[in-house]
Amino acid sequence: MVVREDNEETPLVQRPEQPLAVTRTRTPLPWDQFWVVLLLQVSEPFATQTLAPFTPQRHRSDTRR
Repeated sequence: MVVREDNEETPLVQRPEQPLAVTRTRTPLPWDQFWVVLLLQVSEPFATQTLAPFTPQRHRSDTRR
């Protein structure tokens, strides 16, 4: 058993010896880059659906020249 000596420099609230919550360990994965790729993967179908109705008209106008 450890005897604690109280004096003016002793904090009133002691830190627990063991952390209560499980601490997360850092992973070596580049999450910032994953978020960029995910954003591009999600936005690509929206761009395709938006442009698809205009593609035949664009193709017709290009072939008439």
